[in-house]
Amino acid sequence: MRRLVVLIAISLGVWLTPLGGQQQADPSAGRYVPGEIIVKFARGVSAARRNTLMAARSSTILRRFSELDLDHVRLPAGRSVAAALAELRANPEIEFAQPNYIYEAVTEPGPPNDPRWLDDSLWGLKKIAAREAWQAYGGGNGSVIVADIDTGVMYTHPDLAANMWHNPGEIAGNGTDDDLNGYVDDVYGIDTVNHDSNPMDDQGHGTHTSGTIAAVGNNGIGVAGVNWNAKILACKSFDATGVGSDAAIIQCFNYIVALRNRGENIRVSSNSWGGYRGGSISQALKNAVDAAGNVGILNVFSAGNDGRNIDVTPFDPASFPSSSVVSVAASDQSDNRASFSNY
Repeated sequence: MRRLVVLIAISLGVWLTPLGGQQQADPSAGRYVPGEIIVKFARGVSAARRNTLMAARSSTILRRFSELDLDHVRLPAGRSVAAALAELRANPEIEFAQPNYIYEAVTEPGPPNDPRWLDDSLWGLKKIAAREAWQAYGGGNGSVIVADIDTGVMYTHPDLAANMWHNPGEIAGNGTDDDLNGYVDDVYGIDTVNHDSNPMDDQGHGTHTSGTIAAVGNNGIGVAGVNWNAKILACKSFDATGVGSDAAIIQCFNYIVALRNRGENIRVSSNSWGGYRGGSISQALKNAVDAAGNVGILNVFSAGNDGRNIDVTPFDPASFPSSSVVSVAASDQSDNRASFSNY
């Protein structure tokens, strides 16, 4: 059995499971966006040839993820995903094709009502010996960037504003793609749901997880993050209802890999989401995660909250067999696995 690395999850708020999920009776029933697929063409197939192949099938390449060598494709009206995949998988110019899987936010069980929780809401920081780490090493020097792939971040929040990553190649508000990376005014990151460069959180979960990671410490307000000075790069790939797709998530990974290759010190991606595997692994998403790992980014994923062994019932991406993945379970105030937590 593959060894699963388990860390303490400090009040992450909600986990994410596949659309229509709640607690799925059949976790193998994958959900996906109708009329859309993700394609990886074989090596050497030119951009022109890719467009020709898709046009011949009345399909359109919506977006090319250049850092990951993947294409997000829209099928013609009335064309089923299953039929399109069967045809494309038989074509030697296609390395693989898959659905554009969907994931959805599910509320975590509420906090316990015992007085110790109410009196000490940040007990998780004590359990991971954060105080000792701060005393020995300080609160961080601000050199590390963490990419929060989530519902966005309220980058104006008083406990986060000072720790938001600012794109050094972009001039805010001038309506120009100054660093020529394909995004206009991507000062704090991007929004791959609404297809713009404003990753403002409209759901709350991403702001919550960002606060756990890097809320400004020792400033007399709010909470303290694990690292008081780390920079948060916001990549919004989940909408206001907590729903996101492979394509939106993959675009975020494509974005951070490009920035890492440009020299930005992105060392970690935080991913408090996931879903039970359908009929097969999402190869496109795995490729995206592996691409981030290959450039030195550690990818942290939630293990889920259904009390299941995810080596037996895979919960992806936490169950991906990828060397850059760290799967995080939840523990309680006694340092035991929380009853709801996957493992």
